[in-house]
Amino acid sequence: MNRARVAKRLLALAKELTEPKKSPEDVVAEELISLAEALVAAEGDKCGPSGCIKKVKDGWGVMSGKTGKMWPQTYKSKQDAEDALKRYHGWGFKK
Repeated sequence: MNRARVAKRLLALAKELTEPKKSPEDVVAEELISLAEALVAAEGDKCGPSGCIKKVKDGWGVMSGKTGKMWPQTYKSKQDAEDALKRYHGWGFKK
């Protein structure tokens, strides 16, 4: 997101906060969510809002957030796929 776009969004947010139809908290929360989604998209996360775990023909699979392609492995359960993704990223998980 370039500076001009950020500036336009900040101006729109400031205007909405000074003439609110919604509560200021709701306006700010919606804008933060929107900016976070834009940042994720700009960084190249291809998984989308539903996440990287997908139901596939033979079970469950993991989609690469960088390429948008499915890993070649399939997993018997959604939990197995989630655990594989956690191991890949080095996140802790309980067995």
